[in-house]
Amino acid sequence: MAIVTVDLGRLCDETCPAPQPGLPPPDSPLAASFPQLSARFVEGSAVSKRHIVVGLGELLWDLLPAGRQLGGAPANFAYITSLLGDEGIPASRLGQDALGEEAILRLRELGLPTAFIQEDADHLTGTVQVEVDSAGQPRFEISESVAWDFLEWTPQWQRLAVQEIGRAACR
Repeated sequence: MAIVTVDLGRLCDETCPAPQPGLPPPDSPLAASFPQLSARFVEGSAVSKRHIVVGLGELLWDLLPAGRQLGGAPANFAYITSLLGDEGIPASRLGQDALGEEAILRLRELGLPTAFIQEDADHLTGTVQVEVDSAGQPRFEISESVAWDFLEWTPQWQRLAVQEIGRAACR
């Protein structure tokens, strides 16, 4: 998981001349990334008060004895955030492989946006092999040098951070 630090006072002065409640306006670049959420951008409506939480970090497959389960703490956090009624956005990197494609499909099935998931042609989608011993204790083998190990801070991620952190700072 990543922690982003920002000088909120300076950011607020530069990006928010006045407090702006709710989510980004419909004409913002962030809103354009989520056309399926456009109904939430109605100014003053109860749904416009939803918070956005970005889970930045690993998105991987847990390979359990009972089968595959999509996971990674930041992605799990984004999902739980959405279940609690706010907007959870996973931001990670997947390989351009079958597991990466399956992960994108699963995120969409769960109702999570995939606009901030990067594709990596050079590295595989991350996995964690999980075995459980006779006492019920799990043992984890985490694959290394996989796609999420190579996250790239992109202009798209920068816009997301500035808009959402700046908006929060100006409330």
